[in-house]
Amino acid sequence: MNTDIRTFYGFKQMPFSPELKPEQMYLLSSMVVISDKIQFAIQNGMYFVVISDVGAGKSTSLRYALHQLPAKSYQVIDLVGGQWSFIEMLRQFMSALGIMTRSNQPSMMLAQIHEALDLVYAEGKRPVLFVDECHLFAPTCMRSCIS
Repeated sequence: MNTDIRTFYGFKQMPFSPELKPEQMYLLSSMVVISDKIQFAIQNGMYFVVISDVGAGKSTSLRYALHQLPAKSYQVIDLVGGQWSFIEMLRQFMSALGIMTRSNQPSMMLAQIHEALDLVYAEGKRPVLFVDECHLFAPTCMRSCIS
């Protein structure tokens, strides 16, 4: 018996892929509500956190909401939590900004991040940091971020 879901249901591609484009998503009313709240928070320089059960659609809703932001006004910086060191977290942040470095010096890396963010502002955009799976960050990484 073939257990491949694509064959069984006749799908042309794997359903529920993380690469699903926001315009391909089935729009739920909860996604619109979350999107409206996120846009309000972003426009007012506020923080916004979505907490819910595993599989409830948090990441999908957030991806949809961030897709609604005008690209000419906002630059989304997308990070996914992991068991990273502080240096690796900085590397991930830099990569999201299009910065490549071989440096392992936090002060130099932070300076490059600040420069890149200054360029975002100079283009008339506001950076929006989207952190998914934040619970996966290593406690040592989080302590380094705070201190």
